[in-house]
Amino acid sequence: MVDRCAEDVSSCDYIIRYPGATPLPPQFDARKIIQGPLISRPVRNRHLRGNFVKDGEKLLLLGFGGHAVNWKLQDSFLPDGWRCLVLRADPALMPSDRFLVMPDNVYVPDLIFACDAVLGKIGYGFFSECLTCHTPLMNVPSTSRPEEKDLEEILISDYSAGVAIPLEEYEAGNWAP
Repeated sequence: MVDRCAEDVSSCDYIIRYPGATPLPPQFDARKIIQGPLISRPVRNRHLRGNFVKDGEKLLLLGFGGHAVNWKLQDSFLPDGWRCLVLRADPALMPSDRFLVMPDNVYVPDLIFACDAVLGKIGYGFFSECLTCHTPLMNVPSTSRPEEKDLEEILISDYSAGVAIPLEEYEAGNWAP
């Protein structure tokens, strides 16, 4: 299948490449590349923040796209003065009212815009929407997502718009630093 994909890409007259795209096969003619812009969904509601926090509080968005975890969130995971909006979670697992589960149909770019930071896996959606909203992304690296390394390099090195948190630190709830 990979050979077939490489053959299909090589037969294109042009290919539009967006920021964070993974490397092309070596046989691809680099003269066919057109650099595309960063693409993300637009923010529709810029006034959500007040629905979740009081003046002086900070807001974190926690999102792993249904990523299963075998531990329970704890208040100690959040620094003082922070609240956390949680995507795709069981409300029964929330330790206090500092953690709010968002409905499945929530429009995520609006939440990203409302938050002070996002904690989650790095995929093109979070990557592009955090950059568009000027919201830092704290990502938990994984070896199972091939696009991650390129996106992380752009996010951290090119834009200084995020940090990587080792999985052990994430799971230990050492989020404050």
